[in-house]
Order: sequence, then C-alpha cells, then structure tokens
Amino acid sequence: ARAPAPSAAATNPTAATAADASVSRQRRIVASTSDDRGLTWQPVGVVASAPWSNDLANPHVLQLSFGQLVCAYRHHRDGTFAIELSSSDDLGVTWQSQGVVVSSVTPEEGMWEPFLHEHSSTDLMCFYAQERMCEDGARKEQDIVVKRRCRRTVRWLSASVVASAAGSRDGMPSVVQMSEDHLLCAFECFDGRPWGSFAVRVVQSFDGGGTWGDERTDV
Repeated sequence: ARAPAPSAAATNPTAATAADASVSRQRRIVASTSDDRGLTWQPVGVVASAPWSNDLANPHVLQLSFGQLVCAYRHHRDGTFAIELSSSDDLGVTWQSQGVVVSSVTPEEGMWEPFLHEHSSTDLMCFYAQERMCEDGARKEQDIVVKRRCRRTVRWLSASVVASAAGSRDGMPSVVQMSEDHLLCAFECFDGRPWGSFAVRVVQSFDGGGTWGDERTDV
C-alpha cells in the first residue's frame, strides 16, 4: 500500500507492507515501511499477535482513499478458521482490530489468502480462498470468493463466488480495477492439469464485482 509520508511531501512517498513472523514463541503480523521506494524497510508496528499455537499469516495491506491503512490476514485457532481485519491511521505504527470478515468452525471450510480492494472509494472488498469438499469426499477443493463492506454501514455482506471449478483448488487471488466497473481477478488453480500442478488464470467482472464470468483465461 502506498501512503503519503508524514510531511505529506509528494516527492517522498512512503510504502507500507506487512509480513507474518514468530517472536518469542508468539505469532505476529508486523508492519514495515520504506521511504526509498522499497530499497530498505523498517518495522514500525504490530498489526496483530497471537499465541504460538495459533496460525496467523497471509497479511495483505491496502491504503484506502481517505488515507487509512487496512490489513487483512488469516487467524486460525482452536478449530476455527477466520479472516480478520485491522486498521491504522498513523502509517502502520499502531493498529486497531476491525473484527472478523468471515469465520467457520467446519474443518472442510477453511479460508486463506485474503486480498483487499477498494471499489470506487465506497466499498471495501475482501477476496479470499474458501475450501470445500469435492463431490467424492476424497479431498478438499477450493473457490475464490469475495465479501463486500459498505463504508456507510460498515457491515460485511454475504460472500459471493468469484471463481470455481470442479476438480480444482483455486487460491491466492489478486485483483486489479481496469475501469470503473471492470475488474480482473488472477489466481492459481489446478483445473485442466494434474492434481498438484499449478496454473495462473483470470476471471472478469463488468459490474464492479457483482457477478463474475465463467471463462477462465490463461495468463
């Protein structure tokens, strides 16, 4: 995520990112910033922390149009799968929990790899990989889904499917906005390949992420 430096000088932008780490038998999501276009990075704050027994990882940072940083990450613990969200108003130095985006206590419904996208400065969208059992029950398959939060209500709406294919395990979504309502979502998948052999494909939406096409295009 890109954010203005504290001096707001346009010639000296600050970049922010986050990574998972283990410190003193504790899981952490650590925020870092760079003032030299990514050549060097300095840790500045802790986004979230949890006991060693938890699974805290897959952070993704985004700067919203009004300057706030948000970070989504997975937090799995005690049989519960969850994607959580935290925010920072001081370029990553301090963070506040914004609660749970989605959670599940069903072993077949793990969720992973969140990716944040702000659409038209009004809605925050959280894309992530959602597990499901395949029809024969022999293994887990995985879809790309999205939840949307309206800034006015600050409530997450029900998830909708972005990409899904029988026999595939879709994951690691990344989204880019091509025009006002044209979105591309790239992801890794197995479909059409031997199990365990990855490909990267793209699906498209032409209504701001409301619906997604079935065509899965090779990258």
